[in-house]
Amino acid sequence: MRERWLVYRRGGLGDTLLTFPLLELLKRSGKRVWAVGNTDYYLIAKEVGWADAVSSEVPQQEFERKVFISFGGNIDPFPPERVWLVEYYLRSLGLEGEFSKSLPLSPLESSPLRRCAVLHPSSGSPQKNPPLELFFQGGGLPQEERPEDRIPRRRGGPVAKRPRQGVL
Repeated sequence: MRERWLVYRRGGLGDTLLTFPLLELLKRSGKRVWAVGNTDYYLIAKEVGWADAVSSEVPQQEFERKVFISFGGNIDPFPPERVWLVEYYLRSLGLEGEFSKSLPLSPLESSPLRRCAVLHPSSGSPQKNPPLELFFQGGGLPQEERPEDRIPRRRGGPVAKRPRQGVL
């Protein structure tokens, strides 16, 4: 029977996504993985095959290994040194290997976000929220040259500029 691991990490979308490489490497090494936390997000891991089961509460079952990424758990959610959390989680468990840099999911053909990059510039903790101005610098464009500020052109001359919407 395959070794069963429980991986516990509460948190939002970003906190959960940072555990996906850990789940993927565990599954690739032949482990059965039960992910505990925000089930809306961990269901994505189950969908792509990186978790066998998900729940919002710790199940009353036996596991060969339990990983609690939490204060008072066996992996502190914040490393003592400045390092990428994925590296910290993997190193804490002695895991190595290549992992996916994107989710192996096919986009919905009808999605209004198809071929778009979606930025999520906030978190549940104001201390973790970067200044909004940083997101206007993405792609190397100075703030005064954001694409929405450019005047669209078509044959015959400029198109009337749209009125500027509020930011946020």
